[in-house]
Amino acid sequence: MNAIRGAVPVRRSRHLRALGLVPWVLRESRTAAVIDQAPPATASHACVLVLPQDGPPRAQDVLGRALLAAGAPFARAPRLVLAEGRLAEPVPVAAAYLVFGEPQARALGERLSAETLGKARIVLVDAPSTLLEAHGKRALWTALRQLRRVLTQDAG
Repeated sequence: MNAIRGAVPVRRSRHLRALGLVPWVLRESRTAAVIDQAPPATASHACVLVLPQDGPPRAQDVLGRALLAAGAPFARAPRLVLAEGRLAEPVPVAAAYLVFGEPQARALGERLSAETLGKARIVLVDAPSTLLEAHGKRALWTALRQLRRVLTQDAG
């Protein structure tokens, strides 16, 4: 049985060369072993909210009520505020990030590591000022529904 399995890569290689393709083989490197030994960053929070600094009080109230209605992971989520184009606080590692507006998304992308960006679910919604209109509320509910599904799948 092993002889047959050993012949498959040789045959595959021969066919690829006949087609004019050169098969590449990935080599192991010493640095890869060191990187793999580093402890993975675990999510300290289920969800983190990234908000603009100022907003209408009514929109903030609508946002707070929507987060309370969406459940505990959103109601208790840490809230990071963008001040002068930067996030003032250190960004905690989370399974999901709910970002309100493009400037906040850019600031979040600058602060997170590539590994965290690759593992986390980042959902971008409009700024909280649009929550006073129907399409803004609809977009927020859609984003919260998506994140709730993701968080329950990760937990289960």
